[in-house]
Amino acid sequence: MYGDSIVEDLMVASNALMTSADLVAAAVIRRLEPTKDSISQNQAERKYGRAWIRGHIQAGHLTSRRTGGAKNSKIVFSMLEIESLRTAESQIVASIKEKYKRGQKKTVLNKSMNKM
Repeated sequence: MYGDSIVEDLMVASNALMTSADLVAAAVIRRLEPTKDSISQNQAERKYGRAWIRGHIQAGHLTSRRTGGAKNSKIVFSMLEIESLRTAESQIVASIKEKYKRGQKKTVLNKSMNKM
């Protein structure tokens, strides 16, 4: 019914809308019940990977806060902030992959044209 490129575009648009809806839902939860938006550093590292969380903390992409005034108080992050970062990161990676694929196709076409 549709060409392959149109189907791919529809899937990309559909995924983008679903991701946007998830982020809006997370923002609503954060506004209505801020405590449900929090995740401890330990939980975040288990869920998203220790290296990923710590790498983004060091890069300044994630902000944390302590739940108390003591040195050993629990460190928490915003789930919305983490999910937004993951979404942005995956979209950038997908964009780079798409550019690479297009560049790869052009290279293959150029090589085959040169052989003629």
